[in-house]
Amino acid sequence: MENATGAPAAGNSSSGEKGIKNLDLKCAELGSEIAGIKGLEEKKLSNSLAVLEEQGLYAFCLYLKAKVGSKDNVNKEKKAGFLFWRKCRSFLEEVLDIDGEPAKKNDLEFVKKVAEDLHRMLLARDLIRRSIAYARYHLKAEEESS
Repeated sequence: MENATGAPAAGNSSSGEKGIKNLDLKCAELGSEIAGIKGLEEKKLSNSLAVLEEQGLYAFCLYLKAKVGSKDNVNKEKKAGFLFWRKCRSFLEEVLDIDGEPAKKNDLEFVKKVAEDLHRMLLARDLIRRSIAYARYHLKAEEESS
């Protein structure tokens, strides 16, 4: 279907692309997943948000990895940090359509790939920020309902 200008209408691209993604809904879904991570408290979310806002995406990644150690570590806090970063990274890979072999292998290469485009980097930061806000609201709602 075409619009008045002859271009494909939104969501009906002739090249078979999917419709426009509702990024706010995607952030809400990620926030819900993050809130469901056992051992992750609101204070940790607030601290990670501060790192993201003040130092950026790579510092955010390192902060969570510092809490992580290794994925085999049995410490609940470290395991929570690992899961938190993995969920954020998977989300960004999907939403920003990040591809490329080096980006899949290591976090620094992944962040470099995101940062290749300033708009994409700022969008990534804003999406993660919004997702963390939703996660905090989920945790507060769970506290008040119990």
